[in-house]
Amino acid sequence: MSHRRLILFVFLAGCISWSAVARSCGADAAAERVQQELEAWWSDLYGDDPAASTAVLKMYKHADVAVPFLREKLPALELSADDCRKLLKDLGD
Repeated sequence: MSHRRLILFVFLAGCISWSAVARSCGADAAAERVQQELEAWWSDLYGDDPAASTAVLKMYKHADVAVPFLREKLPALELSADDCRKLLKDLGD
């Protein structure tokens, strides 16, 4: 391989590597922005309307990221049959 070809090869390999790093950093930055938005919407849910309603609509619109986020935030409901009957009975009172 000639020196020119070697230099060109090294240059192109470096460009490709830096391009991959830049894309990776861009993806990380985008993921961080999405996480910040989700946290802001989560906080808005505790507020009054219209902020709470807007947060619900934004989460609905971005369900692909909101559902995994909500899975982490909300614990699974564990309810026995007896507890369920008691709660239903209490609703009738």
